Amino acid sequence: MSTSKPAFAVAAVAALSIVTAACSAPTAPVPARVRLPHGLFAGLHGRYGGRARLTSAPPPASAALPGASDLLAAGRAVLAATDQGIWRSADGGASWRLVLTGIRAWSLTAVPAGGYAAIGDRPARNGPGPAVLATSADGMRWRIMRVRASGTRAFSSFGYGYRFTLTGLGPTAVGLAVPDVLAYWPGGTPMRSTDGGRAWAPIALPRASRSLREASTGLAIADGGRTMFVTAPGSGTRCAGAVYRSADAGATWALLPGSCQRYPLMAVQFINARTGFAAGGMPSKFGGAQVVEFTSDGGRTWHTRWRTGRENGPRADDGIVRLDMVTARRGWALTGGCVGGQNGPCGGLVYATTDGGFRWYRTGQGATSIAALGTGRGRALAGADGADVLAITADGGRIWSRQAPPRWVRTTAFSGIGSAQLWANTLGGYLSGDAGARWSGARWLGTARFSYQTVLAAPSGRLLSYSESLVTLASSDGGQTWTSSAVPDRRRDDQLLTVALGTGGTAFAATGAGAECATSAEIRRTEQVKPGWKPPPGRSALFTSEDGGARWRPAGVVLPFGVGFPAASAADGRRVAIVDACGRLQLSADGGLRWHAESLGKSVFCEVSVLRSAVWLSCQSDLTAFWVLHSIDGGATWTVYRLPVAAAANGISTGGPAPAADIGQTGIFATGPDSAIMPAGGSIWRTTDGGRSWTQSWPALPG
Repeated sequence: MSTSKPAFAVAAVAALSIVTAACSAPTAPVPARVRLPHGLFAGLHGRYGGRARLTSAPPPASAALPGASDLLAAGRAVLAATDQGIWRSADGGASWRLVLTGIRAWSLTAVPAGGYAAIGDRPARNGPGPAVLATSADGMRWRIMRVRASGTRAFSSFGYGYRFTLTGLGPTAVGLAVPDVLAYWPGGTPMRSTDGGRAWAPIALPRASRSLREASTGLAIADGGRTMFVTAPGSGTRCAGAVYRSADAGATWALLPGSCQRYPLMAVQFINARTGFAAGGMPSKFGGAQVVEFTSDGGRTWHTRWRTGRENGPRADDGIVRLDMVTARRGWALTGGCVGGQNGPCGGLVYATTDGGFRWYRTGQGATSIAALGTGRGRALAGADGADVLAITADGGRIWSRQAPPRWVRTTAFSGIGSAQLWANTLGGYLSGDAGARWSGARWLGTARFSYQTVLAAPSGRLLSYSESLVTLASSDGGQTWTSSAVPDRRRDDQLLTVALGTGGTAFAATGAGAECATSAEIRRTEQVKPGWKPPPGRSALFTSEDGGARWRPAGVVLPFGVGFPAASAADGRRVAIVDACGRLQLSADGGLRWHAESLGKSVFCEVSVLRSAVWLSCQSDLTAFWVLHSIDGGATWTVYRLPVAAAANGISTGGPAPAADIGQTGIFATGPDSAIMPAGGSIWRTTDGGRSWTQSWPALPG
């Protein structure tokens, strides 16, 4: 094994991956070691530089909306229900103002006689807080009242997780509320109020099955509130979903037999007294299906306009849980819904129709709420509460622009080397050709053809995408055109374990069956239970490319260590680095012919980047310890810094005001010998002194 240190660093997904080589293999002795707490990075030769310095910058002011549980466009007002309260927009969702705080708002409704109302709860540490009702005559000034709900379990879940309607704002107004499958509060029961929403009591639907508590979510009113509709299961398998009608503001109910479906119905809407739609389907967990039906006589007769079959392929989606038809022909639908074991909100995808529901266009935009903006050609808002983002379309859902306050943006993937970077976050996909100074949109990154976690970027517009299969997609023009290529591995059951893209079009790929790391003691214990068992060899073959992955050829090398899937790797020129299945950093300076192993420590997760002779490691040893390792001599010697646990730092993805809420390591990426870039949420951190100090900035992203 060569003792030379490669300049190419390996992105390390860590010791918990799948690798089958014995970890007891000896490594070459190192004369000096980095002295760190807990014996971390014991196999590296270098020094500990202490804590890195962070210079943070406040996020820019923003009037964007951080997601929405519910959206309502009525008249000139556009309202949004969020966990921070109620927001209002006067310009079609372009900018927002918080008009009510102190509640977690879940559902909004427009009152027939004028005004608006919202239902939710007071914030609580654990679980739902006290239920509240907020009312407003103009959408700007709001009044909050605490409400009471009777019933077996309704009090603990009423409010946040219910959809509702209210016939007026006075003390004699009638209200109707149904549990929402997007929230999944088990035990919910349809409720009714006759005192303006202060007190709520359960209602009984004739012939409804006991599964009502798990499937009721659709709600609509007509005739100024005297006529109400809800969706719920009927009796028997032929009526798993049905529409119920009340002609006396919810006092008594009758099942509409013509509406019965074999699928649950979870949405209903009437755009006038006679014209209505109902929709539902099955969760994707059970095969996925959607159904839409229509009535033109107030619900007496129904006709199915769209139905998909169970097990409808790899694009199987959940049933429809929201409808927003703006005319009898044009409108929107939203799939989603929680199933057992999930915590809401459980959103889905937005669909659009222009022919009355006979055909639906799957937009690909995820959301937990949908609101059409007028009856024009396809303007709508889609709120994704879990992703803290609002999406706006003006062309029927074909193109969406996303907004969120900068501090709420989450980084989902990042890659790059030198001047080229690719950044995927909750606002979309972006490319930079000047080390992150400016960014342009990459809409293709959101298509089903690409998995943004595995798209690599390099200078001169080179991009390389890969998956477990032995097929890669390569582009040399920034994603305008792509070349599909197969890695020529002839062994059955092999998969693509890792891919690395360097400057100048160099690329490396490792294939194999995957490996599991096992010590000699673990192997002996397994052999005692399973006589004759031997660990799989975990051998991997190496392939190279000189044109960015457009064509691959065997390197004639079988790696002397096990590689798991997915393995972190990087390459530049002849230098290659891979974190093996046992969490060791494997370095090669000659295109993979000879390798040198460095121990990173036990239970350490690392990502790696390399540019010429500069190598960077970003590592996490537990939930609170983050490290930067920098080498300027191809990994021969290292300087180690500890990153302070701070907001939007440490190469982690952050969401919302609590930066630790969503942790997903994305790594540090070399832009020069001593310079690197590190994404965190909606910001970028930069260093020009080998990782000793970092400065934060907030790029203005297009779209």
